[in-house]
Amino acid sequence: VFDRNPASSKYNSPVVDFTIALASSTYIQIESTTEDISSRAYSTADITQASLTFTFYDVENVLAIDPRLGPSHGGTMLKVSGDYFMNTPELKCKIGLATVEGTYVDANNVLCETPTAEDALGSTEMLAMQYDPDFKFTTVGVSIGNNGVDFDVVNASQFQYYDHPVLTSMVPSAGPELGGTRVVIQTASDSVPFMQSHSSKIANLKCKFGEFAVPASYISPTSISCVSPALPSGLAMSLSGNGRVL
Repeated sequence: VFDRNPASSKYNSPVVDFTIALASSTYIQIESTTEDISSRAYSTADITQASLTFTFYDVENVLAIDPRLGPSHGGTMLKVSGDYFMNTPELKCKIGLATVEGTYVDANNVLCETPTAEDALGSTEMLAMQYDPDFKFTTVGVSIGNNGVDFDVVNASQFQYYDHPVLTSMVPSAGPELGGTRVVIQTASDSVPFMQSHSSKIANLKCKFGEFAVPASYISPTSISCVSPALPSGLAMSLSGNGRVL
């Protein structure tokens, strides 16, 4: 029976009962109905009926993701914001072609971790086809499925994978523990993401000294600079393009 009473639904959505008619040991007939199933007659002998509940819900609406870019090796924790997210056991995020677990925060926010770019594109061949050599990134869609099956991929938000920079040198390589040293870092190729063509994202670029991240400044496609914090000596240097994953 189609139930229009929101209070009767766990997710405040309309529900419909399924009739399961077991007519033989070889098949199960399942049919949905908005009629009163108690009065429906079946001609097949020895039919056993049981009622299951199917819940209809509003289509998930992804409005934004943060951050909007991350390294191709994956591991970026995305905050997906939108409407009509539900706390179901089947909640999933779809990133490109990959389906990953979603962590429910509230009806407007879900967390999910990006897979590798190769997994998101399905193969190394597809990764090569989708790669933009001018801007050094690969773009995929991000959508949410409350039931882990249905995703609104047409209106998905866009996430961009970038090649993680390979650091080759830094000058100087040492400085006082009080910090304040301007360090220039060189990369192996023009792999510093989005610089000249994505100036709005430059604020996300950071250097990491040990566990301490500091803002970085763009110099060229192969170099950036940052100022060392006050830290003990001997800590490793790394570079992040989205301010998070290194």
